[in-house]
Amino acid sequence: MAHQQLKFPVNPKDCDVWQPIFGGQHHGTFYMIYIKIHKHEFIESDKLPYVYTCDFKLQNYRGSITMGLDKVQYNTYEQKVEELENEGLILHIKIDVKPFLKNDEILGTKVAMKREISDKQVAVTQINLKNPKLELFNPEDLDSSLYINPHTHFRDGDAYDEVSRRPAGSDEDFPDPSLTYGTPLGFCLADVLIFKF
Repeated sequence: MAHQQLKFPVNPKDCDVWQPIFGGQHHGTFYMIYIKIHKHEFIESDKLPYVYTCDFKLQNYRGSITMGLDKVQYNTYEQKVEELENEGLILHIKIDVKPFLKNDEILGTKVAMKREISDKQVAVTQINLKNPKLELFNPEDLDSSLYINPHTHFRDGDAYDEVSRRPAGSDEDFPDPSLTYGTPLGFCLADVLIFKF
């Protein structure tokens, strides 16, 4: 079975249960993100009438660097993505995560959407991996940085090189190194879920 077919099952009716929506490893730490969906409301609105009240939890499992939740950005429906061609409209849940941040939970988040979540609705959790604090890592002053972000740079003695990624065999230019550490275009992670009622 291809990894694209493996999905976390999430039941919006299980209101008091933490359900997994993301698993990944950044900065050497394996962590997972969970959701609780507490309430669903329909509010008369021109743009985003379906509102879900949700809690988000990040659990660090292994690794020396603490990862933390910075914020839940927004949620959008988008057309088919390459890995999930046969799935139709995909709900994208976008979450900012930051290293060296002790923040395990974001509670009572109002998630507003154009459409109601439906049975067998597929969603992808997109992590926006934020840079460490400037006092630890300053990409403009690598010599003074206490920490070198392995997703954008690596040390070679007294020199520093930039990390850049592109698909194997591609003729495209290498992307800007500052954009190489995030998903969804980066690493293969457990980030797909399916809502099952």
